[in-house]
Amino acid sequence: WLDEFRGKYKNGFLLHHPVDISEIEVRKKLLHCKPFAYFLHRFRRVYNDGGLLPAQAFFLKSMEVGRCIVRAGDAFRLSGCDHATVFHLANQDEHKGFKCCSGIRQWNTLDCFDRLDGTGPLAYFCDLTGKNLNQHYRMDEAGLIHHSSGRCLGASKMGALMPQPCDKATRWERANIFKPEETELYEKAVEKYQLTSDMPDN
Repeated sequence: WLDEFRGKYKNGFLLHHPVDISEIEVRKKLLHCKPFAYFLHRFRRVYNDGGLLPAQAFFLKSMEVGRCIVRAGDAFRLSGCDHATVFHLANQDEHKGFKCCSGIRQWNTLDCFDRLDGTGPLAYFCDLTGKNLNQHYRMDEAGLIHHSSGRCLGASKMGALMPQPCDKATRWERANIFKPEETELYEKAVEKYQLTSDMPDN
């Protein structure tokens, strides 16, 4: 019933453990059900504007020390980029007409950068509406990651993350950039099923 997107369910579980949905498929045809991509498109204010179908995913790499951010429990730290955590931009931004993005999300999870503590960002459930100011992170062209507190995300040479004054903060780059599978599948489905921007979106 997830159609082309079934590979995204629990990291490909259905690809390795197929479920017999033949009866469901028959019923879908009898009822003239829409494809799963139609559901995503119908609620594109959530999936597109909330950043769940990101244009790109990437590592966050320190320009100074060449190491990347990795998840460590409910927090993050620097480590070698061969173990880097993948991120993407997410959450609606009121200042962009509630389009994406106002924060940074860990790909394939429900968690975003949240409050910027002395040990760096905490991981917490993403607020897709963008109303949680703790989750407001903006990466500028110079590579600074600004937080709503007025400070920037920095890192020590020892690998600890921390808030820093933005004029002295670590500069970051997006590394190993790629377009996520779910986004490619959605874009192909939009073309295949001729899903347009004037269709209902709520």
